[in-house]
Amino acid sequence: MRREALDRALVLHRQGDLAGAADAYRALLKETPGDAALWEYLAVARASLEEGVAETAGFFRRALLLEPANVSALFNLAALHVRNTQDPLALAGFRRATVTAPENAEGWMQRANTAIRLGRNAEAFSAHRHATRLAPLDPLKWEQRATLLRRATQRDDADRVTRAGLVLNPDAANLWAARSAVFFEIDRTAAALSCGRRAVISDPKNPDGLANHAQALYRMGRYHDAAVAAGEALRQAPDNPVIAFNLGLYLLTAGNLAQGWRLYDARLIPTARLRHGLPPRLWDPGTPQKGRNLIVPAEQGLGDEVLFASCFADLAAELDAGNLDSVTVECTDRLRTLFERSFPAFRFFDRLRKPENRLLPADYSQIANASGADSFVMAGSLPGLFRKSPANFPSHTGFLKPDEGRVAHWRRELEKFGPPPYVGLSWRSRAGRNLSTVYYPGPDNLTAILRLGGVRFVTLQYDHSEEEVGRLEEENAAEIMRPDGLDLTNNIDDTVALMAALDAVVVPNNLLMSLAGALGKPAEAMIHAANWTFLGTDRVPFWPTVHIHRRTEEEGLDWGPLATRVAARLKTTLGL
Repeated sequence: MRREALDRALVLHRQGDLAGAADAYRALLKETPGDAALWEYLAVARASLEEGVAETAGFFRRALLLEPANVSALFNLAALHVRNTQDPLALAGFRRATVTAPENAEGWMQRANTAIRLGRNAEAFSAHRHATRLAPLDPLKWEQRATLLRRATQRDDADRVTRAGLVLNPDAANLWAARSAVFFEIDRTAAALSCGRRAVISDPKNPDGLANHAQALYRMGRYHDAAVAAGEALRQAPDNPVIAFNLGLYLLTAGNLAQGWRLYDARLIPTARLRHGLPPRLWDPGTPQKGRNLIVPAEQGLGDEVLFASCFADLAAELDAGNLDSVTVECTDRLRTLFERSFPAFRFFDRLRKPENRLLPADYSQIANASGADSFVMAGSLPGLFRKSPANFPSHTGFLKPDEGRVAHWRRELEKFGPPPYVGLSWRSRAGRNLSTVYYPGPDNLTAILRLGGVRFVTLQYDHSEEEVGRLEEENAAEIMRPDGLDLTNNIDDTVALMAALDAVVVPNNLLMSLAGALGKPAEAMIHAANWTFLGTDRVPFWPTVHIHRRTEEEGLDWGPLATRVAARLKTTLGL
């Protein structure tokens, strides 16, 4: 009888009747509570139902108490912790699994993937080496090892790993795609395109190969071709949000706002589990009678927060029209004073997920309850609601409002430096320093700008060193003002006041470019390549006062010609 009852339970499980299978396992466990396999079967069924996480974990632990060396139970319990963003517990589980079964390559791979999410790079590298040693003919193991090295910016090692994997697996589409990604990141677009083609040839239906091929086409400025390749990748992997999001970026870059904005929202899918306590209703300005108290969670980086704030005036108009009763906005603490001054009708609160706890969920329930929020919209979704066509972009002269007292202070300080014009200068982004020659001009390509006569330069570079600025002055016979007492990294409000006192700024594609555009400050932007914010134009419609200078394909990594073009334009705009 017991054998028949177990068979029926397993049939229910295989047929997808998880609730029925769980009930059958419970009934069997009443008779044989010491059966480790039954506890594991019950836990697996419950885990698939995605309910009662703590209870499900308890079932796995019961199985392990009865059978401590049960590798599948160890692995499944760790996987449960991964799904529920409990990476520290997951890593402990995968460690135990690899000690119990050291020859299981998949266990080492999952241990590596969890370790990297926790910033334990050394452990992740070691675990990946174990995985590829145990399964050298599994291209996925080599691909994931290369991906880890890329994330750690060890691109030479990633190149070496993909080559080693391809020696053993020459037709592995995923490995060709990974190799394409390596070349893409170091701006070797021709090589990236070639490897992307090899991936597609090896497996025409491989979504990763198609997606990386699309990335290379995009980098080469072939936006329509990139969208076609990404569209095919999405057809092969319709549930892949990363591919959908990238396709949205390609379409936006090409100027297809209608489809681009729709796919841009795919970015929210992977992080949805990290947002708790938001109102169930998604706000839609077309139905003002539903959702009167709005909460706007922040997302992405500081520059993105500023860009999305370009739509705050539209939310303020909804307030003025009576379509909203309140707007509560999340923002990075360094932006809060500036945002509160610029949008006094809104309530602001500090960003819940800080860099140090970015892997932990953010619980908005307390803020939502206190504000009475009954609807929400992510900050990055505002352009899709209010900027549906080029005609929806206002020709503003700035929406951020600096502290006028501090602006006056900086004007006095600048006058001590000498007569105008005063030009602020930045040459990289902290986030991209390891690829400065690819994405940013760096300090060594500014000669044509720094040798302009009659200009007073002011450093806005928030991570400059005295040695670096001193060398720039010496090599270019220039004098560069260091803003006395100003923390350019953390005191964004005072940095904005200084920028407002300047006549112009010269910046790469970093936070300062967004701040200049949001201030309505004349800016010369040094850009590596077009991106989605161009929206099918040769400028960034969000920032009407920012003039774009793009490095051409023919110029390679040489930023000198671009700097010469910037200098020529400054001569005209400043009347030099």
